[in-house]
This record gives sequence, C-alpha cells and structure tokens, in this order.
Amino acid sequence: MGDKEDVRNRLDIVDFIGQHVVLKPAGRNFKGLCPFHKEKSPSFMVSSERQTFKCFGCGAGGDIFSFYMLHEGLTFPETIKDLAEKAGVELTSFQPTQEFLVKESLLEIHRLAAQFYHYTLTKLAVGKKPLEYLDNRGVTPTQISDMQLGYAPDGWRSLSNFLITKKKYPVEDVEKTGLVIKSAHGWYDRFRGRIMFPLLDTRGNTVGFSGRVLPWTEDETSGKYINSPETELYHKSKLLYPLYHTKEAVRQKNSVVIVEGEFDVLSSLRAGVKNVVAVKGSALTEDQVKLLSRYCNTIILALDADTAGIAAAKRAIGVVQAAEMNIKVVELTEGKDPDELVKSEPKKWRHVVKQAVDIYDFFLNTAQRQHDVTTVDGKQAVAKEFIPLLNQIQNKIIQAHYIKKLAELLGVEAEVVEQEMSRQSKKDIIGRAPRDEATTQSKPVSRLHLLLEELLTLVIHYYLQVNLKVISTEDLPDTAVTKIITRAMAEQPKDIIEFAKGLPPELQQQFDDCFLREPEVYTDKQVTERFEEIISEVAKLTLRDRLSQLRHRLAQVQPDQRGHIEHQINDVLVRFRSYSGHE
Repeated sequence: MGDKEDVRNRLDIVDFIGQHVVLKPAGRNFKGLCPFHKEKSPSFMVSSERQTFKCFGCGAGGDIFSFYMLHEGLTFPETIKDLAEKAGVELTSFQPTQEFLVKESLLEIHRLAAQFYHYTLTKLAVGKKPLEYLDNRGVTPTQISDMQLGYAPDGWRSLSNFLITKKKYPVEDVEKTGLVIKSAHGWYDRFRGRIMFPLLDTRGNTVGFSGRVLPWTEDETSGKYINSPETELYHKSKLLYPLYHTKEAVRQKNSVVIVEGEFDVLSSLRAGVKNVVAVKGSALTEDQVKLLSRYCNTIILALDADTAGIAAAKRAIGVVQAAEMNIKVVELTEGKDPDELVKSEPKKWRHVVKQAVDIYDFFLNTAQRQHDVTTVDGKQAVAKEFIPLLNQIQNKIIQAHYIKKLAELLGVEAEVVEQEMSRQSKKDIIGRAPRDEATTQSKPVSRLHLLLEELLTLVIHYYLQVNLKVISTEDLPDTAVTKIITRAMAEQPKDIIEFAKGLPPELQQQFDDCFLREPEVYTDKQVTERFEEIISEVAKLTLRDRLSQLRHRLAQVQPDQRGHIEHQINDVLVRFRSYSGHE
C-alpha cells in the first residue's frame, strides 16, 4: 500500500470535511453548503462509501487530497505532508519535488528566525527594554508567548550571523526569505531595533514578519512598520494577521472584525473580541475576502475613521459583495483606534463591535455629519457621495430600502433618487471597455449530457429496481456513462459499490459524480417508467446526430458510393422509429 492510500484509509472524508462544512445526511451521502463558492441551497455532496466529494454548483470535486488542496491553496506535496501528519502516517514512498524541498527549507529558516527573535526578547538582557515597552502597551506575557512575539536587535548582522554562521544556511537561501539584504559590503539584517510579529499562514507556518520600530530607535528614514517583502512564501495581499490563531473564533461567531494593526488585534483579544484580524495596510483584497469566506459570512470593518479608512471601506464594498458576504462597520468615536479604546474602555470596544451598523448606514450617517442637508449644496454633496454606493447594491430589496432613506434625508421623492441613479449609471457605462462575450458566457451543458448523468444516477441508486436488459448500448453515444453501464450489464454485480471499485481509473470520476447526485424519490413503477423514458430520449438524440452525420456524408460522396450510406440511413431511421413510433 502506498503513502497516499495509507493516508486515505486513516482519514474519513466525511469527518474531515465536517470540520470545515456543516454536513447533514442526504440518503446514503451527506450534504452541505459548498465552501468554494457562495450558495444558499446546499449542492455540496460527500460520500463516506466512496470517500469522495462533489459540488454540483461550482463543479469542485475529488478525494480528501483534492479537498485539502483546494481549501488551503496547497500543492500536492504540501497536502500529503500535512494529511500524513494528521493521520499519523510516516511517509515512506513519497518523493518530494525540488520545489517542495526549497519551500520547506525557506519555511525552516523562517521558523528559526521566529525562535531567534522570541528568544532575544524573552531571554536576553537586550530584550528587557522592549519587554517593558510591550508591557506599557498592555501586551501580556501570555500573548507574547502565544503569538511568539520577538525582538530584532539593533545590530546589522545579528540574525544573519545566527542563520548563516551558526545554522550554516546558504546565504542565497536566507536572502530568498527577505530577512537579509545584500549590499556592496555583504549582507545585513532587514529588521533591526524592532518588535517582531511573526506572520503565519493558515497552516501555522511562519512565512514573513512585521516589525514595529521602538520609540528610542525611531527616525525619519524608515517607517513605523516594515514588513517582509513579497517572496515565494509571503504575499501581503493574501495574508491576515493572526488568522491562524483566531480562525476558530471567526468560525464560531460567523463574522470577523477587521482592524488595521497588530496592536489593535492584541488589544481586541484582551478585551474579549477574539474574532479579529488585521489587514497589512488598509486595503482589503479579493484574496483576503476569499480566505475569510471559508470561515464566516460577515465582515465587520473597524478601520480608522480618517480619509484613508473611509476610502478603504468604500473599496471593500465591491470586493465583499462579489464574494456574496455581508459587510458592516464599527463606528469608532473621538477618532480612537481599537488599541486606544481598549486601554481606556475595554467594555466599550465590545459594545461598539456588537453595535456595528450596515456599511450603507455608516456612509449615510457620515455624509449627514459632514454636510448640511438643509442647504442645496449639502444635499448635492450627500447625493454625490452616496448615489454611487446605491448603484453598487446588488440586492434590490436592500437597494430600495436605502433609496427610501436617502430620499427622506434629502426631502425628495424616491423616484428622484432613482432617476439620478440611472443618470450616473449611464454616465459610468460610457467609455467602459466592452466585455468579451466569448469569455463571460459559460458553455451550456447539452441535453444529452444531462440525460446520460441522470441515467447513470438511476442505475446507481436504483440498481435493483431497473432492468438493464432494456438498454441497447449501440444506440447510446460513446461516453464514460455508456462504458460504465455496459460493464454493469456484462458483470451483473450484486453490490454496485464493489462493482465501482473494479472500474478503471478513467471511469471512476464519472461514477462518483453520479453516485453523489441526489436522485428523485420514485416508486418501483415510477423509476421503471423514468428509466425507459431516458433511454428512449438518449437513443433518439444519439440517432438524430448520427443521421445528420450520414446525410452530410451522403451529400459529399460520388453517386456510385451512395448505396452503402443510404442503407445506413435507412437502418438509423428504422431504429429511430422504434423509439418514437414516427419521426
């Protein structure tokens, strides 16, 4: 038995996926909402018997390895390594790729760097003053330990000497991490004299760092915060701090509070709001929203109430709506950020998070505070700011609600707001690049394909009730479904699951797709009638296509060659009429 089969046999796919998706029994399978796209009606099916899954909404499917790769965005080598650890399997035949080995080396360098920074902060004399700084900021020893906070000494080669001289890592590999920088005089540490926040991926691997300058080393030549550069491991647009530690709280609350900085996160955690993450910068990206959608359906923005924060909130609307998630805003008073608020009034932070308002209410309230709506200029300013947001609302009921609210605020009829929305919408369309219809329209699934899948679904789920002998496979198209049914007709298995295990690999996926489908509930009589209806329609569609091809060939051959094709056409017509009675 190979490593892959050993892991697969140790981990049940229903139990594993059930940690990420709420699954409910659906016949002999299990059903839930797909974690890979937003849906209101569950179309995500999982089978314990076949150890496979399939979403009939977005098409994602496969085994436990496929699920983990899709869910975590990993390569296969990373997947089998992780799942083997979860299953308690020692990999013996697994052959890692060179790319995998390089990535593992870079992860190990990051792990050692995090240990070095943490040890320097907590065990060495040079870390005493940074520890006092953290204590003054309210950071507890438990948080320092749990988050592996560290300190980068204010020297040029402290980390470089540790990794390159002591641990013997090639300097070229260390340079790939972004932790050291090459100069004309050699390599020097990127982070110096800073509190270090390890940045973890969702698997718990350190992939980068954020360094906060300390007051006594702060100058005007470098920023208050610097982050690891974009590397093979670290992508700023895909990471949220510290989601690895808070994702279970996010899942339980079904919402996530987004703040701007690491200290905001630590303060929020101390105040009891644990479903929190920080963006690196104020822009919320599509990748970050996609990541968060695995764990919750509501995003609560607690960004600074300055121009940059408000602009970031506006940009977030489209990204969050595209993921079909809800979006709210925490209204922070007196210009305080979460860190400041927690220090003075931790209960108030919990309160304002609970009182988060819908994002459109937030912008309407903000516009009303900034402009005097009793004046024409004020009304015009509010309309100019808010109407573009109204046009972004995809849900028509919600849109109608805010059209009414804006109309009441401005003292006009709702129709006037709608007219202005239409005018601005048309203005926005002018000059917009036309979409390529070929790329925006999906290819429709053929009627024949749908019927064949329904046919195999009936064969699988009503195997003992249907009569395979009524099928004439020569009148069916040459597809995986036909090949599976032909084998079943020949073997006459007593157990359809055992039969599936003997199918060649190229037919397994088609079987599983139909096995995971929920069939209609039929009586014995109804299933027989539906079975024969499908066979008849599939045969007619197949024969009609065959007839079209023969007539096309007939028009292209010489007269002395027509007899054989005409004979084939007559044969097809006879068979067609046997299913339909007449054409």
